[in-house]
Amino acid sequence: MINELDVYYAIFTLVFLGYVLWESFLKRRVKALAFLSLVCILFVLMAQIYKFSGSAINLTLFSAIFKTSLIMIFFALALSWVKELAENIIPDADHLHIQLLKKKSSSGKIEHLVYLKGFPGGDKRKVKLTPSLFELLYEFASRKSSDNEWLEIKPKNFSESTKTFDIKDYNQIKRLLNALLDGIFGADNWTTEHHLNPLKTSLLEMSERRDRKIRLKIPKENISL
Repeated sequence: MINELDVYYAIFTLVFLGYVLWESFLKRRVKALAFLSLVCILFVLMAQIYKFSGSAINLTLFSAIFKTSLIMIFFALALSWVKELAENIIPDADHLHIQLLKKKSSSGKIEHLVYLKGFPGGDKRKVKLTPSLFELLYEFASRKSSDNEWLEIKPKNFSESTKTFDIKDYNQIKRLLNALLDGIFGADNWTTEHHLNPLKTSLLEMSERRDRKIRLKIPKENISL
């Protein structure tokens, strides 16, 4: 005899599970698995609803199929986690390529885009920056073709107004790195230890004399403006 309450509970659980699987696969950039998981969840939902028919033979067949499907989905989810770890490795400066581009959107608004290449998987990562952060990164990149690659950071509590500094404070650098990571991996999908510090090491280089000077570490041949 079919317990209707169990069926309703199973349907609620499957809807929640479908949402979790969809978001998990999308965040790991495997859309095919995201759609496949939805198909499997829909099939399982049909099996749960079909329980009301009371056919023992068909219920056994449905049960065997959807349990196998769920097991395969969770294996795929585990493997996508391994894939995500492999692709989230920050490349070193020599293998990191960046392209800076201003593009007009369909609405007529200017978009400030940065394309990064060199991550495992071969795909190019696109990041949208605010105009101020884009100009800062552009300044870093354009200096690679000049005689003076270094940008100077304004010291704390510096009150003299006769000197102009390239960077007002170190928080500008921090905001730039955070914006790049949000665009590459998604907000809240990166950590300081595994993503922020490695990106900072690959992307930027501080002066050995510790005179508040910083430059882009990427070779100029890897930069497209």
